[in-house]
Amino acid sequence: MNYWIVKAGFKAWTPDTTLDPGEQGNWWVTRPPQNWGIGDRLFLWKTSPARKLIGLATISRISRRSNREGKRFFTVTYDTEILRKPPSIDELRFSFRHQLPSFLKAGPSGTFFPLSHEQAGILFDAVARVDLGVRKVWPDAPFVTAGVPDIDDDGPEPTSREGRIQIVEHRRRERDPWIVKQKKAQVMRSTGRLECEVCGFDFKAVYGSFGNGFCAVHHLQPLSRAIAPQETHIQDLAILCSNCHRLTHRRVPPIPIAVLRRRVSASNSGIQLAAQQARRG
Repeated sequence: MNYWIVKAGFKAWTPDTTLDPGEQGNWWVTRPPQNWGIGDRLFLWKTSPARKLIGLATISRISRRSNREGKRFFTVTYDTEILRKPPSIDELRFSFRHQLPSFLKAGPSGTFFPLSHEQAGILFDAVARVDLGVRKVWPDAPFVTAGVPDIDDDGPEPTSREGRIQIVEHRRRERDPWIVKQKKAQVMRSTGRLECEVCGFDFKAVYGSFGNGFCAVHHLQPLSRAIAPQETHIQDLAILCSNCHRLTHRRVPPIPIAVLRRRVSASNSGIQLAAQQARRG
């Protein structure tokens, strides 16, 4: 299954244009991509001067050959209505940042623009953040998950503008990884290890060199609560092990790490008391 941006000229989208989920529409292209196929997913793009996403669809039929005018017709099944609040081109460019896809760059012309699965996931999330109903579309897509925790990676800058309006699911590409690197470095300088702030688990202590530098970095204030991009500072982050990190995201909003820490402390106390009683018995 492939993912595409399909651009349609402004004249094709009139004020009366509607998209009805489940309904089909006939489209054509003069230069069809070689590797397109039935079942491919489409992000429908309204071109200049609007330059915005208009809806999502799936290819349901492709004609065998072009007609005399060089047009290759294909049929799509609309998966959404016209998006109520499609993200602007500037918002999309901010989402992609370091891996800007070709359709967002100045200059390229054409109708079909391929998207990697990662790029399709970024685009899908950009739409789902402002139109929650979209989350139910394409449930089999690899980038659609029921609960993705705050997953961060190493990167190169000390602060990051984050937190555009979105549902609780966050993907790694929603974050700037540089601040995570700074958080890890600060903790290593001050403590010499990356211990979970809830349970004290240290990957390096357990796994040796395989666990060196490994941990999850959690946002203490969920970015889903932000109404605009915000600066994330080192003190806004916490070091967690994978288990505790996933556990914080079992609820919306996430469970405060102080609450989990008290639970772990109480549990450990109970275990120690049971062990003492067993020795005495």
